[in-house]
Amino acid sequence: MTSTPQRTANLDYYQEFGFKRKESTDQLRQDVERIRRQWRQLAVLSGNKGAEASEKLRLLADAALVFQDDASREAYDQALLSQPVDDSTPIDWIAEARKYYFVDDDDAARAAASKARAVHGNDPQSYVISAWIELREGSRANGKKEQRNHYKRARDHASNAYILDTHEENVVDVNYVRGEAFRLLGKHKKAVENFERAFEAIEAGVPSDMAWRAAYSYVGIDDCDTAIELCLEALRHNDDLDAETMEYVQYAYYYAIEHACFPFANEVDEDDYIQDVYQFQEYRPFEDSSTAPLQEFRKELSRLDSKEIPEKRSGNVRTFLQLNIQRLEFMQKRVDMLGAVPKISDKDRELPKVSKQPNPIILVIAVVLTIASIFASYVTPSDLRDGSEPPIMTTIIVGLITIYVIWLAIYHQSKNERKQAEERLKEKINQADEAHKSADNYGLGQVKAITEKLRRMKK
Repeated sequence: MTSTPQRTANLDYYQEFGFKRKESTDQLRQDVERIRRQWRQLAVLSGNKGAEASEKLRLLADAALVFQDDASREAYDQALLSQPVDDSTPIDWIAEARKYYFVDDDDAARAAASKARAVHGNDPQSYVISAWIELREGSRANGKKEQRNHYKRARDHASNAYILDTHEENVVDVNYVRGEAFRLLGKHKKAVENFERAFEAIEAGVPSDMAWRAAYSYVGIDDCDTAIELCLEALRHNDDLDAETMEYVQYAYYYAIEHACFPFANEVDEDDYIQDVYQFQEYRPFEDSSTAPLQEFRKELSRLDSKEIPEKRSGNVRTFLQLNIQRLEFMQKRVDMLGAVPKISDKDRELPKVSKQPNPIILVIAVVLTIASIFASYVTPSDLRDGSEPPIMTTIIVGLITIYVIWLAIYHQSKNERKQAEERLKEKINQADEAHKSADNYGLGQVKAITEKLRRMKK
């Protein structure tokens, strides 16, 4: 059996951190990790607040040992029962509100925060924790109106904290929560102003939780480069990057990358039938929707490589970039293939004209002359014939027939040439249609599969 640290015997972790005594040991271990994540975010603060956070992390490390198994927990519980209860210490309602907020007990947190503002009304922290409680309740609200009302109350609490912090002892956490409130209200310029004041007061690196929240507002003011840098630095440096926070950083990175690489990202309206940049792209002319984004994604992949981020932190964002590159390469290849499809010009469609069909009147005249010649030979007295008429008439008749035959031959030749030209044009059109169909269908299955992967990554 693992021994319980002696220093923990005098501290009630259930009371200190809001743990429920009826929970299983496994659940308590999860609670310890969840609350540890919260206090790690506060540990970067300077002054008393940073020192408090460091002490809380030390106590949580001890609590993790206490709740590591059922045996050590039972020993601890028995030790607590033997200790006298001290009710003389005044209640720190700010600490109580934070405690219940950390264990996700919104009702208790809200009540404690109300007490904190009443008892510790001059302490900015009473309004800081009140603002965080409102922000979380807003994220769980039903309907946009109710949600926005929570965010407005959070902004008001944060602003109260801001004006009460006259000695600037709470610069980081006051401006942090105020920036977050403005962000969720869509006031990104104001949000960035507050986030930057918080950044300036932080002695170490920007906490991951603050980084991803601020990234969204930087995108909101069209500063995608700073947003991307914040996310990459959070992935690179911060020791507070647990699995849940890392996901939030990744989502913020995806959001910033899309807005940096797709010039039309701001046109996507999630309230409309178009849900994301990939669906939006399908409705844009393909000629101008792949080349520029492809170059930008390749540039961002190079930026990621230059950061030397550990693979366990960079793997997903690298995959996100590579999938986008692959998708856009398929689209660009399609564009190139469509551009190479043979074009059927107006000149190509000009067919040779068919000569005018010979007029049968020529034959009629020839027949009439023939009949007339024969008739004349019979009715003309022999003594009046000089022998010249038949050759002349014959020549005329033969000439007319020859003209007709030549004309008919020219007509059939032109008609045949027209038919051949039509067949050649038809073949050329069929070839162009097949080439266009092949190009138009190129990579559609791959693009669809990649797009679905990208959408799943963002959920």
